[in-house]
Amino acid sequence: MKLTAGRAFFGRSRLMVIALVTAAGVLFSASQGFGSFDAPNSFPVGNGPEFVAADDLNGDGSTDLVTANTTASTVSVLLGDGAGSFSDAPDSPFAAGGNPRSVAIGNLNGGSVPDLVVTNPFSDNVSVLLGDGDGSFGPPTSFATGGDGSRNVAIGNFNTDGFADLAITNPGNSSVNVSILLGNGTGSFSPAPGSPYPVSSKPAFSPSSPFGIAISNFNGGRPDLVVGSQATSIYVMFGNEDGSFSTTPDSTILSGDAPATPGPESVPQGVAAGDLNADGFADIVAANRDDNSVSVILGNGDGTFDPKTQFNAGTKPVSVAIGNLNGGSVPDLAVANADSSPSDDSVSVLLGTGGGSFGAPVSLPFPSPNPNAEPLSIGISNLNGDSLPDLFTASSGIASASVFIGTTAPTATISPGRIDFDARETGTTSAAQTLTFTNTAGTEQVEVGAITITGGEAGDFSITEETCAGEFLLPQATCEIDVNFTPAAADQRFAELQVAFNGASSPLRVTLAGVGNDPPVCPGFTTGTPPDCDPIPCPAGFTGNEPVCVELKARISKLTVTGPGKIRKGKRATYTARITNSGNIRATGVKLSASGKGISSKVLVGTVEAGVTRTVKLRIRPSRAGPIETSFRVSSGNAGAKSITRRITVKK
Repeated sequence: MKLTAGRAFFGRSRLMVIALVTAAGVLFSASQGFGSFDAPNSFPVGNGPEFVAADDLNGDGSTDLVTANTTASTVSVLLGDGAGSFSDAPDSPFAAGGNPRSVAIGNLNGGSVPDLVVTNPFSDNVSVLLGDGDGSFGPPTSFATGGDGSRNVAIGNFNTDGFADLAITNPGNSSVNVSILLGNGTGSFSPAPGSPYPVSSKPAFSPSSPFGIAISNFNGGRPDLVVGSQATSIYVMFGNEDGSFSTTPDSTILSGDAPATPGPESVPQGVAAGDLNADGFADIVAANRDDNSVSVILGNGDGTFDPKTQFNAGTKPVSVAIGNLNGGSVPDLAVANADSSPSDDSVSVLLGTGGGSFGAPVSLPFPSPNPNAEPLSIGISNLNGDSLPDLFTASSGIASASVFIGTTAPTATISPGRIDFDARETGTTSAAQTLTFTNTAGTEQVEVGAITITGGEAGDFSITEETCAGEFLLPQATCEIDVNFTPAAADQRFAELQVAFNGASSPLRVTLAGVGNDPPVCPGFTTGTPPDCDPIPCPAGFTGNEPVCVELKARISKLTVTGPGKIRKGKRATYTARITNSGNIRATGVKLSASGKGISSKVLVGTVEAGVTRTVKLRIRPSRAGPIETSFRVSSGNAGAKSITRRITVKK
């Protein structure tokens, strides 16, 4: 078995994953798969759009867009037609206060329609625009933040009263903090106790201007905040029951190089949060404007974080969104690159490769006549109802909201389309036959899902080995699946093998067929030539030299173990062992154990029939952290023993 040519390890409603993403509110759709996008269509808005958000603003079931237009001091509302096109809402654009820099959508007054909140940096306040339900909004009502230079805003419930509250970053010269305004459910807001709050308590550290902001939960308590900056740091602020926030010395996270290297600082302006490595804990990603990268910081669920990992992006990345861009179940990243050079304005797509890692960026440029688009904010949503994710940006350089419609679905084949096994005696197992799964897409990555055998005689066929399930395949890459046949009864036997993947034609299907025969009846042993059938056991006390006489013997010939490579101290993890008895009688007294520093577990298997591979589950719970050489051993009373060693990393 092998994997060939290019194996790659790569809400609240249906709406969006914008640059402000919560760990609990992002739904990673696993419907159809894709990874390519059309050239952007741009829809005019007010001058200087710096932020974009999305939701269904008029209740028609289609996603709409709203932009904060800094130069025009307005917000523009674009109503979607459900097919990927947009037009101005009645009376759009709407007055929004002075030079709004960001906008967020939420239910701010307990009604049934979305409302808007925008930040006004030159007046140090936020403006609330209550929705009318048809995509239009009332006049702005302003609330002072108590900070300097209100920049970005996020909506959440911080003090357990069920009403929407606001978190605002203040990057002005006289403050380096975040303001919390608590809502009363009527659209009115007042400062939380002690607001605004410093972004860092790190000793001998001067924090930089806070910028982007996202809400998540990093320690299992109340909602927390992650804040970007205009230097090298990301700030995590932990929520308290009364809506206030606090920090620890370790909650200031370095986003750039450590130690510092020559060249520009990272400037992690845009931040987002979500579970990037499928461990159930919120992680952080930041768009590093000045070193052309994104930083991924994996959370441990207790308010601590692993060291950051950096991945290349485009030029001047300023905003990042988390979502599923190629189907499957692994989160991907979309990044807005706002370089002032027209040739470098683009959107980058980084496909997830599992475990919080990401592949090389794929650039989606803004074509002529709009190369100097300067996208400053990015989001992910299904804008045209085709089950494929689309991208949208606030394109400040061309005063537009730009939409990249998702297009191509990955394609794959499996061959042969049918396997016929030779006729064989019931209860005996055939040699394996191999199926080859191929990613036939031109550019899209394929994520292979579950592999199952279904149908009336599914139990007669089994997968002996495969290199496909859960893998990521680059274009034209292949993986293999081995299947064998053990007829349980005489006559024709049929089943179907199905392979799920992130494409529109999923699952791919293969017909499995074979014929079972009743075994011949062999006479007792004689000193002459035995009948034409399987050799029979030597009789007790036989002393001759008959070559076809065979000894009855059990033999454990193979042990394989699969399971997680990283687990947590004190947490149970399940491993799957496959034990093969290649002998001609039953193996008895079979036991399976795992041992290593801080690891000790065993399970009584009992018996493994002749010529059978048996699957057994073993749970371990390590009592110490660190990399541990773990020995898995199977032993038997009459079939010998077999052991393998795996290196398991145990995290605190």
